[in-house]
Parts: sequence; structure tokens; C-alpha cells
Amino acid sequence: MNVLDRKSYFAKFKNVLLEEWGTDEDSAVWKDAGELSKKLLDENPKAVKDSRTVAYPMAGIYLALQKKVSKDKALELMMDYAYVAGEDAKNRMAKMTGFPGIPKLIWKNREAIMRSAGSEKKGYKSRIIEVSDEYCDYYITRE
Repeated sequence: MNVLDRKSYFAKFKNVLLEEWGTDEDSAVWKDAGELSKKLLDENPKAVKDSRTVAYPMAGIYLALQKKVSKDKALELMMDYAYVAGEDAKNRMAKMTGFPGIPKLIWKNREAIMRSAGSEKKGYKSRIIEVSDEYCDYYITRE
């Protein structure tokens, strides 16, 4: 089974390919993307869960697209899909927060939510840095 078919997130991207090329070519690219994604996942078994869930499969799709079209066209297809996926996520969030009491609950727990979303378990590293030319050049006002 194609690893990309296990998540509904990627099913909509398969539809993008279907619109672009039609059934036969779409199937070949999708199969190749699934094989490349599986290879990346197998090579990185200890990667952060979020990377394994989205980043590696998307990298596999991008690599497969590059075999069919130019890098620019592959990037264009990926970016077009990112907008569609973002809109879907926005609509789901709007529905979820439309229930009475949910926005208050989210605001009440925002610190814990952000701590979890930006945690090292998710692959992020944090450190305290001083404001200096080395780290924050953009924000320093020069005379």
C-alpha cells in the first residue's frame, strides 16, 4: 500500500495531480512519490513524529514531481496545494472554535498549547539570546 494513501491530507494532493495530468500519469507519479516517501521514512526511523507525518511524505512528493516536471513547476504545484491545505485547516479550526466555550478554553490554556506546539518533542530547540548585531540585526535601530 502507498504510504501516502494512509492520510487524507495527501489525498487532496493526489486530486491536484489528477487535474494536472489525468489518471495514468497521475498514478505513476503518485506511486513514485509513495516509494520515495517510504524510503525517506525508512531511512529516518527516529525522526520527530511531525517530520515523519508530513515533511518526509511531502519531500517524497516533491522529488517525484521533479522527475516529471521542472523544479519550478514542482514547487508551484506544492505551493498551490499548500494554500488549499491551509484553507482547509483554517475552515476546520473555525468550525471547532465555533462551539460555545471552546475559544475561552483555548485562551485559558494558550501557554500550555504553545509550549507543546513549540516543544523539543516537535523538533524545535529554544535558547535565550541577547539582542545584538549577531542575532537580531534586523531589529536594531542604527543611528
